[in-house]
Amino acid sequence: MVFRQHVHMNSLGKVGQTLRPGQHGTRRHSQRYGDQLLPVRYRYDPKRQVRRTTVELLVEETCWMPPAEEIVFVRVEYDEVDLRNRLKTAGARWNPELRRWETTKATARKLKLENRLDSTSLDH
Repeated sequence: MVFRQHVHMNSLGKVGQTLRPGQHGTRRHSQRYGDQLLPVRYRYDPKRQVRRTTVELLVEETCWMPPAEEIVFVRVEYDEVDLRNRLKTAGARWNPELRRWETTKATARKLKLENRLDSTSLDH
């Protein structure tokens, strides 16, 4: 089973197949690189009539935490039902103490609500 078929061309040639470790055509590379082996790619250069084999290796693995998403508060009037529903669908939550919708800044930006952001802080 082929992992992925590529059709793009670069200086190494057209990628014909991308195989996962353990698939037919990767055994020799699996023996050499072990658990570090990621995809093996066969690249073809028709002009030079050459097939190149490239491997992707895992060289480092470290702990990483994604940055915390900034929480913002959005003002929505009571009669703006459609906007409330859009916020709910996007995962926003109603904060009854602040009487504002609580969501991430990225979600507010995606919904084009930057002009409705409230300066209320989480510490209130």
